[in-house]
Amino acid sequence: MDRSRNFNLYLTFFTLYKTLNMRKAADLLDLSSHALISKNIKQMEFELGVKLFETGQHGVSPTAEADKLYMTAKSLFAELEMIENNIKQLSTPKVETQSDSPTNIHLVIAGGTIDGELSPLKGEIVPLQKSLISEYLNDYANPHLDILETKVTLKDSRHLNNDDLSKIVKAIMHSKHENILVSHGIYTIANTAKHIKRYQDSLGNKKVFLIGSFYPIKGSSMTDATFNLGYAVASFASAKPGVYIIVQGKIFEPNDFQVKL
Repeated sequence: MDRSRNFNLYLTFFTLYKTLNMRKAADLLDLSSHALISKNIKQMEFELGVKLFETGQHGVSPTAEADKLYMTAKSLFAELEMIENNIKQLSTPKVETQSDSPTNIHLVIAGGTIDGELSPLKGEIVPLQKSLISEYLNDYANPHLDILETKVTLKDSRHLNNDDLSKIVKAIMHSKHENILVSHGIYTIANTAKHIKRYQDSLGNKKVFLIGSFYPIKGSSMTDATFNLGYAVASFASAKPGVYIIVQGKIFEPNDFQVKL
């Protein structure tokens, strides 16, 4: 089962478990029919090999297996909801003061799942033609961010070549900003971070965050992409100058990050 579909099934389960009502769950997930909820749950039960809900006259009720699954999954969804709420709060109007100057960020676009979408024909994540990261941050964090964008490429990180790496380093080295955010695919993000770190002595006070995600911004109602973006923006205020990787709401030194797929 691909990751995006797997995530959506878990989101359906989580929502139905909390509401115990097919129609309410469908409304919350913005689905056209509650029959899609039933279909997703049946698919999930088939994949897991367990019964998750019993249907009766008064609606649905979770099984013991569903209770166990919910306890495992709820911490992840709670964290995702928290980070989305934090990002949305950034756009809440407030009285301007002298300390309210925007955070300057140089966004270097290098592709990856974060700027992809699920292709129904290929059954996999494919790159978008245009990055959505600046648009997303401007929608939810404006006017608190001042973003300069440089597009290097939009491709699967496994297809990045030496020319792409050189352009990424050049964009960072020539940037007048101290806060650098590099979008990147998970597969080779550590290799690129290590490559950039070779130039650390020439980076001065720059904080370089390479950010990736397992799910794209586009096409998922909840995704680790927005979670990681919010964490990265917040971390610029406290991080020391250097090169870091931000994935799954955590910050890693390049040598400490390992891909877990």
